[in-house]
Amino acid sequence: MMKTSVAIIVTVILSSCQYSPKCWGDDKNKGEIIREYDIMHCSGVTHYENSTEIIIKTKEEYENWFSSDCLTEMPVNFETESLIGYPTGAGGSETKFVRKLEIDQPNKTYNYDIIMKECGSQKKIRIDMNMVVVPKIPDDYTLNFNEVYK
Repeated sequence: MMKTSVAIIVTVILSSCQYSPKCWGDDKNKGEIIREYDIMHCSGVTHYENSTEIIIKTKEEYENWFSSDCLTEMPVNFETESLIGYPTGAGGSETKFVRKLEIDQPNKTYNYDIIMKECGSQKKIRIDMNMVVVPKIPDDYTLNFNEVYK
């Protein structure tokens, strides 16, 4: 009886909120992603409300997306890099994002997967722009965005 009670308590603790092993640790970037781009220092993202897929390949496109307070230093070298994002939201007491980019050269595609791991049952929503710096996207390539909930 005691072993059963302990097993139930451990199961409840590990399946809820931040105690769930699938939500341990930090958000992760995998594959061909160079680095995450944090836009929290910017007060104005001018195109956010109308966008689901963000693809910025030039300095001019970057300047059109962000307000002047984001332009003090150029965070991306657009000669060799591009900036992409895909706004998503997920719920639960704790949410982790795993972002993965795979470049399929034979098929000329970039595949950007955003995997959201939701833990717990609280109705806390986390919104993330999932902005990352990636190797420069050639003009003749297609970029596919995929979101997966786990």
